[in-house]
Formats: sequence, C-alpha cells, structure tokens
Amino acid sequence: RALGFVVAPATGAILLASQETVLIIDGVSELPEPEMRRLLARDVDEVRSRLVAPTVIVSGRSVGALRPLDLPAYRLVSLDQDRRRQVAAELFGQDASPLVARIEDALGDAAGNPLLFTMALRLAADGADVASVSSLYEGFVARLAERSQLAQEMETPLSVLGLVCIQLVEQERFALDRWSWLVSMEGAITILTERGLVEGLTAVAVLEGIQRV
Repeated sequence: RALGFVVAPATGAILLASQETVLIIDGVSELPEPEMRRLLARDVDEVRSRLVAPTVIVSGRSVGALRPLDLPAYRLVSLDQDRRRQVAAELFGQDASPLVARIEDALGDAAGNPLLFTMALRLAADGADVASVSSLYEGFVARLAERSQLAQEMETPLSVLGLVCIQLVEQERFALDRWSWLVSMEGAITILTERGLVEGLTAVAVLEGIQRV
C-alpha cells in the first residue's frame, strides 16, 4: 500500500535475507503492552541472529523501553542555545544570531527540538512567519505542497493540521504516533464539519495527503 504497486509474495523474506537491507521500526517504546515489546524483541533477535542479516534500527521516546532489544543505543538530546547558534551559523553564516533569537522567542522550549528547529530555520530564512509551533507545522507543509504543485489540494488538510497543532501546543507535545494523529484529526474534522467548512473528509485522507506531499 505504501509503495503503491504490487510486489511478489516473497519480497519481505528476500529483503530480510540481505545484508543490504535496513529495517527501521519506529515507535517501539510507544507500544501499549510490555508483552508486545517482548515479542518484538524476540523477532528482532531472530532476524539479527541469521548468518546473513539486515541492519536493524529501532526508535522510541524511552531508552529504557529499548533495552530488551539489546542494540547499541543513542539518545537524541535537545539543542542548547550555543548549539542552535552553531547550527544556524553553519547553514546561514555568522549573522544568523538574530534569526535564531526570533525562532527561540516564537517556539520557546520547542526550539531545543532538533527537527523543529531546523524546520524553523528554513522557513524563517525563506521569509515565512514562524510565530508559533502551530504556524511552523502549517508553514512547512504548505511549502512542501507548493514544491509538489499541490498547494490548492492541501488547503483543507492544512486547516485540519492547524487545529491539531494548536491542541498539541496546548498540551506541550511536539510529536504523535500515527494512531494519535488520526484520532486528533478526526476531532478537528468534526469541528470543521459542524461549522460547514468541510464535508465528507476523513482523517485517513488528510494524513495520506500530507504524507504524499
């Protein structure tokens, strides 16, 4: 489904038997049941124990939840003020400090998030308004839509995304798993539908549109 074309039934087995394959499993620490994490650890161990095995990378928000996998662990840390200025200087030269200061003022603690900070740098450098985390999400997806020549098609999904982002900021959350995105988007769609602004829209369609961009 994700690739959009039919593959042979044995494709998965063939890929898992290749050293050139990189298997990425996201959201491991967000699995709701310890038993699910235990079974996943068993599966990962089985794949890695093969004579010819792919590279396995897992990610999650809790280092502790990843320990049963017995893999080398790396922790993504927040960017402190000095590192933010260093990153900006590498991208835009030594005169980037005012740009960083504007982003820090708009995003607050979220400026320490490496992904959000680099997104904000690019938008601000292009002259876009980065006034909040919500405007950052909307602006970044809007720029991607323009580059994909889907700007008009993305107008409604961006309205939904904007409402969800406002809720995220209020909760001081800056990331969601897929299920939580869908639930949050359904809530936003309900609000917009009640106001007569959208009709017949689903969360799956919105998320697929954003992913397509």
